[in-house]
Amino acid sequence: MATRQRISAALRDFRQELKRLRSLDKYSQSRLASSSGRPEKDSLSKKQLHLIAEGIFLSAYRAHENFTEEIFLLYCMGKLSPSGLKARKSYLLPKTYQHAEEMIKSSQPFLDWSSPDLVLKRSELYLRDGYPIKQVYVSNMQILRKLKSLRNHVVHNSRQSKTQFIKILRADIKTIPTKIPTPGEFILMNDPNNTGNCFLHTYLDAFENLAKKLGQ
Repeated sequence: MATRQRISAALRDFRQELKRLRSLDKYSQSRLASSSGRPEKDSLSKKQLHLIAEGIFLSAYRAHENFTEEIFLLYCMGKLSPSGLKARKSYLLPKTYQHAEEMIKSSQPFLDWSSPDLVLKRSELYLRDGYPIKQVYVSNMQILRKLKSLRNHVVHNSRQSKTQFIKILRADIKTIPTKIPTPGEFILMNDPNNTGNCFLHTYLDAFENLAKKLGQ
């Protein structure tokens, strides 16, 4: 992962990645095979569309993880956001970006940036009052945990992840279908709370809004 030395650059690149993923979603949905008549040569079936949607969601989640890691370490280095946000105090005082990463990593084989609860605890440990990471995570923990649970079900498709996925279905579409949809099928359903958009669009917007609050 290429690292930047400015929070503004990290935010810009994250938004560009989301823009690319939105374009891919728009193109793939335009290729859905017609239910009547002979399908075009490069048309997609619904199953293919669902798989692409899952891939888009996972790519967005991975970009979210990378962005979170990057600005977390930049705040630990004392870097300023475009609006002037800055950590009140970093307990690390690293010399470089890589030094900050090594200090947090310590003896761990890798750092997990996918879990919102771990990121929250990490902010409390390395930044005074967790600022400015903690405030964003506390106020957005519900959507962060939802996105994490959905990501887990796409990746693992286990009994445990399915239990959490069903909770998402119950919360977002109210009625549990007789046949549980795949994650890709679900995220392409219309979001009743976001007129004219599917859940994938809602979640991509959520990623962008979170990034804006973290790196504004």
